Amino acid sequence: MKTAKRLFVIIIIAFFFSGCLEVQTTVNVNKDGSGTINEKVLFSKDMVALLSGFSKSDSSDTTKSSKFSLMNVEELKSHAPEMGEGVKFVSSKEIKEDGKEGYTAVYSFTDLSKLKINENPDNKTGMSGNDQGKKDYMTFQFKPGSPAEILVNMSREDMNKESRNKKNSKDTSNVNNVFAKQFLTMMEDFRVTVRIHVNGNIESTNASYVNGSNVTLFDVSFKELVKDKDKLDKFSRMEGHDVNELKELLKSVPGIKMELNNPVTIKFD
Repeated sequence: MKTAKRLFVIIIIAFFFSGCLEVQTTVNVNKDGSGTINEKVLFSKDMVALLSGFSKSDSSDTTKSSKFSLMNVEELKSHAPEMGEGVKFVSSKEIKEDGKEGYTAVYSFTDLSKLKINENPDNKTGMSGNDQGKKDYMTFQFKPGSPAEILVNMSREDMNKESRNKKNSKDTSNVNNVFAKQFLTMMEDFRVTVRIHVNGNIESTNASYVNGSNVTLFDVSFKELVKDKDKLDKFSRMEGHDVNELKELLKSVPGIKMELNNPVTIKFD
């Protein structure tokens, strides 16, 4: 999936699951290639109330009262095999943060090279239905040593392989205008973040967004993004264009961090 197109896939998902305000995924990597995956999922207060109401109305036994929970432990456990061989569910807990409610989940893995992360956030919401959404897996390679090396393979096609024709560009623009007018204002607080944290010091990397031992692979905040629909529309038209041109545009679009280097290399010790 191309980078610009991937953003709009996230937008579509955000509309259908807009009650889920924040999805954060952090992959913590040790020097031996093992590590943990930390996930944080937050919902708005209104969505929590709505889901709680649905839960009560769907209950077949009206004589028993059960506390509504956004956190389904069995479902969280079922996600572990989807992340790769050797991934295990460790723990989860409910949280409240800045007027929102949700949960955190922790998974462990023994070999980063066997890990795969679904970049689309629909399966974090607990409302992904029959799991018909497209899975765009981010995969990894790990080379032990001093320094150790991580290669992150982003799940996108080469942006220079093909470009859209005028008809497709026009059609996509019309679709994007519909999103801008009807949907984007509903998702101002939606945010999706994926980052890597190495338990050591980064010696070298080609990543664009580095802060200490953290590398952000993408961080899309719609609160700032929807303020400038002209740039958003321009961004959507850039599928198939030069990567350097896209990099320049991303610098001027607040609320977006999307890694364009592929693969991303990180050496740490």
